[in-house]
Amino acid sequence: MRWIGGILFERQSVLERQGAAGRCQIIIMRRIEQHGTKCPMMDDRSHTTKRISRSGRGSVRYERDLYGWALEQAALLRAGRLDEVDARNIAEELDDVGSEQYDKLASALRIILVHLLKWDHQAQRRTRSWRASILVQRNHVRRVLKKNPGLKARVEEAVSEAYADARIEAAAQTRLDERGLPARCPYSWPQIMDRAVEWPPTP
Repeated sequence: MRWIGGILFERQSVLERQGAAGRCQIIIMRRIEQHGTKCPMMDDRSHTTKRISRSGRGSVRYERDLYGWALEQAALLRAGRLDEVDARNIAEELDDVGSEQYDKLASALRIILVHLLKWDHQAQRRTRSWRASILVQRNHVRRVLKKNPGLKARVEEAVSEAYADARIEAAAQTRLDERGLPARCPYSWPQIMDRAVEWPPTP
């Protein structure tokens, strides 16, 4: 695997053919990038073996050196030495990946709901940019759900959480009394994702 200009170029198909261990390695190395650290080249198993032998089992602490820990864990996974991996912390990193995808979904829904509330409660101030924000974020939601179909089971939860924030933001942006906006999300899923928002407004 190589990192060039902060973007991960990896032999993804090779790693994916290695099954769960390969997929875990991909996730670990991506987590390094998300923490703002560039990774040097990782190549053949000969390099992997040297890295493991130099570092020694358990010598890299997850809490103190995420970068070093990730390199060690990726090397162990690549070598098939699954009994030596830091399973607990790898599981935590995988949980974080799931949480990040949920947060992306909720964030996109929040933006849609803010603009739907503004669209409905300040019709005289509707703009092309409000419409664009709704359409763009709908695309984001679709992409997140396509890449993470397991999140479909949490859509209702995400809408509820997103609306709680959207109501506050919409009130602040419109200078309307928050109490004048519905306490619970007034939109169904089809309305959130597919309701027409015409521009310019029809007479």
